[in-house]
Amino acid sequence: MSARLEAAIAEGHDPMTLVAQGAALYAATAGLDGRAAQLAMPAGRQVWLQYPAVSSDLTPHVVGKFVGADPPARVKLVRSDGAWTSADATVNPDGTWLTTVSLLPRRACTFQIEARGAAGEVVVVSPPALTIVQGLTIGDPPLSRTLGVALANGHVQTYLERGAPLPARRTFTHHTVETVAKGSSESVLRIPIVQGELSQAHLCRLVGTLDIGGDAVIDTVPTGSAVEVTIELDRGGRLAARALVPAIGQMFEHVAHLLVPDAAPDALDAALRDLRRQLMELRTDAFRHGLGHVIEKLDRLESRLSEAERDIDAAHGGDADAAQRARRALLDVDGTMVEADLARKWPELDHQARHAAISASSTVGMYGTDAERSLLQDVLAAMDKARRDKDAAELERQMRLAQRLSNAAFNRTPEAWEWYFEDAASEISKCRDLPAAQRLVTEGKAAIGRGDNTELRRVVKALWQLLPESSEARKKGFDSGVR
Repeated sequence: MSARLEAAIAEGHDPMTLVAQGAALYAATAGLDGRAAQLAMPAGRQVWLQYPAVSSDLTPHVVGKFVGADPPARVKLVRSDGAWTSADATVNPDGTWLTTVSLLPRRACTFQIEARGAAGEVVVVSPPALTIVQGLTIGDPPLSRTLGVALANGHVQTYLERGAPLPARRTFTHHTVETVAKGSSESVLRIPIVQGELSQAHLCRLVGTLDIGGDAVIDTVPTGSAVEVTIELDRGGRLAARALVPAIGQMFEHVAHLLVPDAAPDALDAALRDLRRQLMELRTDAFRHGLGHVIEKLDRLESRLSEAERDIDAAHGGDADAAQRARRALLDVDGTMVEADLARKWPELDHQARHAAISASSTVGMYGTDAERSLLQDVLAAMDKARRDKDAAELERQMRLAQRLSNAAFNRTPEAWEWYFEDAASEISKCRDLPAAQRLVTEGKAAIGRGDNTELRRVVKALWQLLPESSEARKKGFDSGVR
């Protein structure tokens, strides 16, 4: 075995000691999300942190940003054993700072965050500490389904792809499509979090929402305000979502249910109940649409769930191996259900694909270049293959390519932007800023009069920003308040 691995056999080590060290490392890292516990947070200046929950490096970077005006002047991190302290990190005027920490090998290290103002006064921060584990961990399952945020136009902004290793974290900046009025309990900005492999929100599964309510904001958040959304999954599969609104210097947090079950018996019980509920919904819908191949696949999953249930019973009795078997079985079932869910949505996708093919063929045939016509033929052939294979994800990807080719061909014509302008101008009564919309309409008419297509494009795009998303699109986007 050592020759195949090209690694020397360790000598002079007690095997039981090595096993104990490995178990201790795994225990220290399992389920750790790399952030201080929310319940222990004292009041203080909020700080937004980005750092690896688990690091193979002994000196990883930590990035921070203080929320609000007048941030502290400098920051340093003090390791909890008292044997190491970072150099002072200067806080920039926008509240950002960067430093490096020193980790102890194969251990979880906690660092207290010490901040001081320009006069040297202590500034209490929240969270007050962070934890990073040094070392590589074993046996962690990847993310079983793609995770993202539903947008007001009915599409999905993907954050974490299916198969991503855990822990994982990603941040995107969105903009609000409505105003959140301070003090109004009825004014709520919703940020839906969805799972699924398709770009259309209504074809994905809603797994949680991050709501910003008027009764929680310290000031009114106007339409078009930036919102920095972070989605994070810790090693145990717990989902955390955070939204920072820079305009008011306020952060909102929410934690949804487990997306990857950990091996704790109670968590496995909850995951089993959720999968059985999903299985029942999928089977009912498959019977309704006469999808025999989907029904057969779902029937096989029931036996897998029964096996997992027996292992969960053993886990309640203290059998750790059975708990890990159950965890893996539930993840396998969840992955198979992704495929069944896509098959259930096939009729709608197939109809959309046929319509997209006809529309693209007409537009590219009339306005496209020879290269675009040739490329469209390749895309249409790929769509036909995806339809034969009933590959929903690939079919949707090819549909998007066909739509882009169609748009590129049509948008090069002056008539396209004149048509877009007339369509947008006819709806200015719905615009969020009517005086601004009226000025843009005047500018657009002048641009058409002098044949300035570049200025006309600018006007049209500005009008689109002022128009609200359609109610149908908002509904398909789970009433999302961001674009």
